[in-house]
Amino acid sequence: IITIDAGPHYDAIAPMFPASVPIAPASSADAWLRVSLDKSLERDLKHPDSYRLIIDGLGRPPASIQAPTRQGMRHGVATLLQLLNQYGSHLPAVRIDDTPTFNTRGVMLDVSRDRIPTMQHLFAIVDTLASLKCNHLQLYTEHTFAYAGHEEVWQGWSAITPDEIQRLDAYCSARGITLAANQNCFGHLAAWMKHPRYTPLAEVTGEWQFYEWKRSGPF
Repeated sequence: IITIDAGPHYDAIAPMFPASVPIAPASSADAWLRVSLDKSLERDLKHPDSYRLIIDGLGRPPASIQAPTRQGMRHGVATLLQLLNQYGSHLPAVRIDDTPTFNTRGVMLDVSRDRIPTMQHLFAIVDTLASLKCNHLQLYTEHTFAYAGHEEVWQGWSAITPDEIQRLDAYCSARGITLAANQNCFGHLAAWMKHPRYTPLAEVTGEWQFYEWKRSGPF
């Protein structure tokens, strides 16, 4: 068990640890890891998401993470977990000052033209993104969100419900990731336009051509 002295920030970093790495809050005297807020690091390391990780087997505590924000703390934990995965209990003595190059580091995941992940798979994807210090996730959606009143569009597609999106958003937020909406439109609404209720909204119907490609149906 990794004992952690993080004061009021414990709940902000706890979700970063997988179930395979058990943790527990501890006092400063008993902690193996201390996590603390140091706003001066934003000036020194030039970014609010930066952090400093120190591992020193002779120190007390043996490991520490300092960061100017809770997001920086999470990133420090991500690096610590990478070291634990690589070295196990035989961690090297290191000092790491780390600063992101890009403010937004994210992924757009297609959940319309590819298979729609289960909630557990989505949670696993978020855990992986957090471990890579990503802070942004978009779900590319055409016809696979369960809009109320538009059931004919998404029925039979295992559509993601509003409740599931709220659960996923909370899971992302706890790991420092923004879940952004991505509802495609215009040229990506064929699954909507094929239904009589929406066909009158199409710009073209019947046979038509896009550059050298022949197409048919409402678009």
